[in-house]
Amino acid sequence: MKNNLISGSLSASASTKNLPDCNYKNQTNALSILFFGLIFLVQGLFLDSNERSPSMNQLKYYLHLLFLSSLSIFFSQDLIFADEVEVLQPIVMQASRLKTTAEKQAGSATVITEQEIKESGLSGLTEILQDRVGLDVVRSGTLGSTTSVFMRGAESDHTLVIIDGVQANSNTTGGFEFGKMNLDNIEKIEILRGPQSTVWGSDAIGGVISITTKKGIGKKPSQFASFEAGSFATFKETLGSSGAINENFDYSLTISRLDTEGINTAAFATNGNEKDGFQSTTLSHRLGYNHS
Repeated sequence: MKNNLISGSLSASASTKNLPDCNYKNQTNALSILFFGLIFLVQGLFLDSNERSPSMNQLKYYLHLLFLSSLSIFFSQDLIFADEVEVLQPIVMQASRLKTTAEKQAGSATVITEQEIKESGLSGLTEILQDRVGLDVVRSGTLGSTTSVFMRGAESDHTLVIIDGVQANSNTTGGFEFGKMNLDNIEKIEILRGPQSTVWGSDAIGGVISITTKKGIGKKPSQFASFEAGSFATFKETLGSSGAINENFDYSLTISRLDTEGINTAAFATNGNEKDGFQSTTLSHRLGYNHS
């Protein structure tokens, strides 16, 4: 029987001087391991099966293991190629009246950030709330009609709404009109599910929805404008400005106009063709003062 002998030397070097900043979760060079594994596997596959000794079959077995482990290591690497690595800041929640990060919040909580609001492409508060876990959004008609939010089976007047730290529920009905509030000047929405009566009183049996409007702190005064159009003759125009006046004062101001012809909600029950349109002009502003 012929003696099969594999001999040789392997060397490799890796350089990242032409690459942007690279971050690795560990020190293993996964690309080199994968490269070696492929070489060994090819050598094992092309050995003549008639000339294989038991030791060679065992070697081929280990080569397969090396190749598979190389694949596993390669695909488990978290390679980041970026000019700058962005470190995400912890999301601070205020709905519990104690500033804490979302992961340290004892209850079930959800934070909708300004970036998420922007990327959603939605315009109304109810639209971004209706798909959230634990919330049941009920609208009585078309756009702009009375809308209620029920949290975890509690009544709608047991959902406390806070805007910039101030309770916004009606003093007479206990509820909040979600249907007429847009997202133009909202920076963050916090949803805190479950009873919060010990902190906020009996109005928070179902939970708390805390809304934070945009600030102009640390920003140069800037202006923006947008125009949107949709079906059923729907048009929306928005103008806004925000920024810091000086080291102590900052402001944020947004005004928007929404017009839509809507649809006839009674069309299936009657022969009428009157459409249920909606028009709304919204002004949102915030003035901040830093006394430090």
